[in-house]
Amino acid sequence: MPQALRMATINGARALGLGDRIGSLEPGKAADFVAFKLSGLASLPLYNVESHLVYTATADTCVAVVPAAVCRWWGANM
Repeated sequence: MPQALRMATINGARALGLGDRIGSLEPGKAADFVAFKLSGLASLPLYNVESHLVYTATADTCVAVVPAAVCRWWGANM
C-alpha cells in the first residue's frame, strides 16, 4: 500500500489513538468507504489503482457510498 494511503487511513487512526476502531477494513472496525466502477473505457489502461482513482474518478464512476459500514447509496450501474 502506498505511503500516502497508509497516512490517510491506518496511520491517521493510530495518531488519534483510534487504530483499534478505525483506519482499516477489518471485521469489527467502523469504516467509511466508496466504490468506483473502473471497467469503462475511460478507466483503461489501469496500471495503478490508487493513482487512477485520484486522476480519473468522478461522481459518474462512483457506484456506492458506505459511511460507518451502513450503505447509504448504491448506484444503478454496478
